[in-house]
Amino acid sequence: MRKLILIAACVFAAAALPAYAFYEAHPFRIRYMVPVVTACALFCGIAVGALRRGLSEGTGPTPPHAIAWLLAAVLVGSTLIESPPWSSQSPLLVEAQLDASNSVARQQVTACLAPAYHGEKVLASMGSLAHYMQELSHQGFAIADFIHEGNGALWNMALETGPAPHAGWMLVEEQSEGGDVLAQRIRRHTTFTRGMTKVCEGGGVTLYRRD
Repeated sequence: MRKLILIAACVFAAAALPAYAFYEAHPFRIRYMVPVVTACALFCGIAVGALRRGLSEGTGPTPPHAIAWLLAAVLVGSTLIESPPWSSQSPLLVEAQLDASNSVARQQVTACLAPAYHGEKVLASMGSLAHYMQELSHQGFAIADFIHEGNGALWNMALETGPAPHAGWMLVEEQSEGGDVLAQRIRRHTTFTRGMTKVCEGGGVTLYRRD
């Protein structure tokens, strides 16, 4: 039994990373917590099995396997009622389509950036624009072309001095959840974009280019 619980606990542990990311103000995404759903299903199975073993040690009039099957049916039934897999309005599906219209509108930004790009670094927050970085890969951009939170000291320096000394471009998410860390920095410090010029925007994203 302990080994089974350990397996389920390991699946729960997979949720530690996104949970910590949410704590650090990463935008909440339902899909990141899918491991927790899997862990809950495992724990429910373990609970039903444990109940059956516990009842088999008693002397009740109802057979243990009948009670276990009844409990399993209740658990599965409640799950299907609460979140039916056939629903086109399930939270995960709805969330996955939230950015569809913005993706189309961002093509305007891509049309500004891609033809004029010549290898300069692009400052962008991966916490808010990782999905757009993936879209830009279709235009030949690689993750190494961006300055983001994963770059550590370089990212911190760009936040302190502004993007111009470090990057030729900057992408800012202006709308989602009040704007990303770059949008907030621009609102607090009017000199943050010194040496940069706004060239276009679309889908909630604004593109800046170094003068």
